[in-house]
Amino acid sequence: MLAQELIADIATQYRVSPTLVLYEVDKALQTDAFKQAIGYNYGCVTEDGIQLHRIGGTVMLPQLKRSLCRMLKHHVLEALNFQSALNEYEYWRHIQHKTVIGHVERKEQNGTLVIALGKDSFGYTENTIYARCHLCDLPPKERNSCRPGESKIFYASKVAIKKSPNGVYMVDISLSRTIKRLPEILLRQKLEDCLKRDIKVRVKKRHCGELTIIETSASIPSRFITELTSELNERIRIEITSDRKKSRRKTTR
Repeated sequence: MLAQELIADIATQYRVSPTLVLYEVDKALQTDAFKQAIGYNYGCVTEDGIQLHRIGGTVMLPQLKRSLCRMLKHHVLEALNFQSALNEYEYWRHIQHKTVIGHVERKEQNGTLVIALGKDSFGYTENTIYARCHLCDLPPKERNSCRPGESKIFYASKVAIKKSPNGVYMVDISLSRTIKRLPEILLRQKLEDCLKRDIKVRVKKRHCGELTIIETSASIPSRFITELTSELNERIRIEITSDRKKSRRKTTR
């Protein structure tokens, strides 16, 4: 295969610019594996093919043998795969330690939920990614009740790049519905979006899927409590506390 044809083929297959592929090919030519396979000191890609530089002179290699083509393609595809995962990570990393709406796609044999993020009202988009919510990160009464097609609010506990056993880089997103602060985060969002007031909110105690006790510095509209109860599938109890009471408690301890 011609070097330029290989570059164009990879660029089309992975939807990247030929310039990026060319850059990765040039990097691959500097590796010891290629130098030993072809027997040269330095190589670069030109319009006529791959130009090899040896101590005795310069040689043009217009076509690549199958074995060399496979080696070159493997190196370039691995580099492009990592770059693709890095770009995807940059797109999604902002959701870490925040809440997201996820759509349940399926349940694995060990109980882990596969969650689609980035879907809109019309379905999947080019930025759709699959995250996972492990069984231990689901409230006990939701572990057997979650069904494909449902939409739920999750807390993104981790966003990272990992390498799978078969050598493919991907973005790994872990979700949870059991963290103690989840009701607090959701309630803060509702208060900030609707009331525009600075109301102090703190989760005092949470039994996932059963009862959450939230301390607030002012009364909370009942509709917010109803929405929160529905979203988390657990009872919500609000306890209004004042700074004066808190300071009094501190001094008596």
